[in-house]
Amino acid sequence: MGSNSLKRIFFCAAIIFALGLFGCAPGEGAIQTAIAQTAVKEIESDLPTETQQPKITNTLRPTRTATIQPPTRTQAPTKTPTNTSTVTPIPEPVVYSGTGNKILDIDDYLVGKPRVIDITYKGSGNFAVISYDANNNYLDLLVNTIGNYSGRVPIDWADDETATRFEIKGSGDWEFVFYPISRLYQHVAEAPTTYQGTGDDVVILLGNPDVGKIKCETRGNLVVWVISINGRDLLVNEIAPYEGEFLFPSGSAVIFVNAPGEWSITMTARK
Repeated sequence: MGSNSLKRIFFCAAIIFALGLFGCAPGEGAIQTAIAQTAVKEIESDLPTETQQPKITNTLRPTRTATIQPPTRTQAPTKTPTNTSTVTPIPEPVVYSGTGNKILDIDDYLVGKPRVIDITYKGSGNFAVISYDANNNYLDLLVNTIGNYSGRVPIDWADDETATRFEIKGSGDWEFVFYPISRLYQHVAEAPTTYQGTGDDVVILLGNPDVGKIKCETRGNLVVWVISINGRDLLVNEIAPYEGEFLFPSGSAVIFVNAPGEWSITMTARK
C-alpha cells in the first residue's frame, strides 16, 4: 500500500463533507479548517449542484466502454444537461483496455488526485499490475494473482505516490476504469451495517464506525487498511480462512480491502 505518509491526511474528511454522506462529523479538534476547506474545493469540481444531483443507481460502472489496441485513453462521452442552467458535470470514468504485457501511460489530468480503479483481467497464468511515478520509480504492487481477476484498487492516496504509468503483466485481455471521487461511483458502507464484498475493494465509511468484525472463508492473504483523520492504519493482516474483530480509529473515512474471495465486515457505530 506504499508509505504511511498520506496525501492530505484530511482529504477523506473533506470527501465526507463534500459528498454530504456522513451522518456524524469528526470533532472540532480533529480537523484543521483551512486544510479541509482546500480539499473540499478540489473535489467540488467533481460534483453537480445539489438540486441537479443525478439519481444513484445500483450500477456503479457505466455500460459504455472503449476498446483500444494498443492501449490508449478514452474519455467516455459527457452527459448533456436537460436544462439551460450552468452546472459543473461529474467527470466521467476513463477506460483503458488492451491485451498482454503493456506499459500504460495515463493522461495528465488523472495524475495526482486520489482515485479508485476497477481492474478486470481474463486469461490464464500470472497477472500483475505495478504502478510507477514519472521517473520510473516503483510505487506499489496493485495486483498479483493467477488467472481471471476483478477488483477495485486505490491509487495516489499518499504524498509520495503520484502514479503516471502502470506495468501490466499478463497474456490475456485487461481493462482499467478510473473513477473520480463522486458519490455516483463509490462503494459505501454506513455503520451500523454489514458490508459484503468480493476480492479487492475500496469502501467509503459513513456513520462513525466503531468495532469491525471481518470474516473471509477463502484461503489466502487478507489485508485491511483504513484512512482516518489521523493517518493510515493496518487493521488486519492475516491468512484466511479468518474471522476476527478490530477497532476503527476515530474519524475513519475509507478502507482498502485485499481479499482472496468473498468477505464481510460487520461494523457497529460509535455513540
